[in-house]
Amino acid sequence: MATTVSEVVIFGFRAEEDLIHFGTLVRMEKGDKIWMKMFRTTPFRAAIAEFCKRNAIDEASLAFFLGNREIFPTDTPAKVNMKPTSEIISVQHKKETLQASTFFQDFKSLYKSDRLSDVVLKVKDTSFPCHRVVLAARCPKFAAMFGVGGSDVALRERTQDVIEVECNSPPNFSMLLEYLYTDNVAALTSENALDLLCLADEYIVARLKQMCEMRLIEIVDTENVGTLLCHANHYNAHTLKQHCITFSLDNSQEVFNSENFVADLRSPELLHELLRATSKRFPEASQEQRGAAAGKKRKRDSAPST
Repeated sequence: MATTVSEVVIFGFRAEEDLIHFGTLVRMEKGDKIWMKMFRTTPFRAAIAEFCKRNAIDEASLAFFLGNREIFPTDTPAKVNMKPTSEIISVQHKKETLQASTFFQDFKSLYKSDRLSDVVLKVKDTSFPCHRVVLAARCPKFAAMFGVGGSDVALRERTQDVIEVECNSPPNFSMLLEYLYTDNVAALTSENALDLLCLADEYIVARLKQMCEMRLIEIVDTENVGTLLCHANHYNAHTLKQHCITFSLDNSQEVFNSENFVADLRSPELLHELLRATSKRFPEASQEQRGAAAGKKRKRDSAPST
């Protein structure tokens, strides 16, 4: 019985990248094609084996695709809806799938235990077993404390097994350590972000400081913008500071008329910076309007104490 054209498919194997054998030997260059013909109901097993034999490439190292669909040796042209002619099967090396990294989990486990710890940081009545090499690698202040970087300054902390740390809050210090070990703080909230911002600034941990700024930006309102602006200025939190200034200008009538806002601006330099920003945003404003906030502050400062 004669074979009809509809029972046969003509297709090409095309290299989507240089196909390599034994690590360096290119057997088929990217873009090259090999054309083949087979029955629609025949599995691709023989065609794939023939392709690999012609190019002397291990079949186990290759993956075959028709569009986005992976082709397996047991598939047939009919099963994958291959057209009769001019279809292209892409060929590339298999990409090995790596297991998910356990790096952060491993370091978190190290932080949570005293395994191989070589120093204890004591905050009030709470002790934190730590590892000098981790702290020094992650934090410039700890690096200086432990004498990293060739410093000749004789510090007791280099050899002490227990170091007293000046910090009012063991929970906040614990979050600082958690970040140094895991690059994250699971319990960072708007309530503790300001205290942690202060610690991050003290220990020169820039990314943690930025994380705290981003959390505080979420809660800026007309009641707390003055307080947050002052803290941002004091701790060089530039992103938070700029957001507070912009928020104040966007809500100028409510913010500038607030006694709390004026009371919070303890820095003449900060007040001057805010007035400059106001002048740029509202160039048509009168000198009297631009000086309203400064006048309120002078009035408050000159009021007799009770």
